[in-house]
Amino acid sequence: MSMTRRTALTALAAAPVGCAPAATGDDTPRVEAVQGRLDYFAKLTDTAPPSLTIVDGDIQISTDILRFCAEEGINLDWLFLGDVRAFVLSYREQRLNAFWMQKKLKTMDREARSRLRDALKATVHHGIPLDVALSDAAVTF
Repeated sequence: MSMTRRTALTALAAAPVGCAPAATGDDTPRVEAVQGRLDYFAKLTDTAPPSLTIVDGDIQISTDILRFCAEEGINLDWLFLGDVRAFVLSYREQRLNAFWMQKKLKTMDREARSRLRDALKATVHHGIPLDVALSDAAVTF
C-alpha cells in the first residue's frame, strides 16, 4: 500500500508510542509522553538514557538529559513537545544536499571521481587530511 508524505507525517505525529504529542492544554510536557519518547528512542538506538527528574509532577530538564540529547542527537522539540517538523526539514536538507552532490559528481570524469573516492577513503579510514589526500602526493592503497 502506498502512503503519501502527508499521510506518513500525520501517522508519525499521531503514533501513540514514542511520538505522541506531549503538550497539555497549557503546553506543559506530559511526563508519560516524554518518557514514552525517551523509551522509544532508547529501544530504537539500543541506548540507556538517564532518568527524567520529576518535581511536583513537572519535568525538570537536567544536565544529564541535555548531555544525553546532545550526544545521541535527540531533537529537544521532539522529546519534550512531540514536534516532528525538525525531522522533516532535516530530511529535506539531506536529500537536497545528496541530489546536489549527485548532479556535481555526474559532471566529473571517471578519473576525477575515482581520485575523490580514494581521497575520501584516506581521510575517513586513515585520518589523512582531505587537502593532503587530494594533492598529487596522495597516498595510494
